[in-house]
Amino acid sequence: MRLRCPECGSRAGTRTSRSVSLTITEAYFDCANPECGCRFKVLAEIVGVKMHGDVPNPLIALPVLKAKVTEQ
Repeated sequence: MRLRCPECGSRAGTRTSRSVSLTITEAYFDCANPECGCRFKVLAEIVGVKMHGDVPNPLIALPVLKAKVTEQ
């Protein structure tokens, strides 16, 4: 996952991450700008799938996401 620093807008890299649950990951990011030095925490949650895999996990039930409709 690529993120930007919320303070200066520079790129930020993952310092550490851990699974909180089957669908939630907690990660700490460091700003790549040495003049900024911001560190921040991110929670990423899987909220759906585009297509279910061939080996479903019986412990979770993720919905299939609908395709985006593009206006013309």
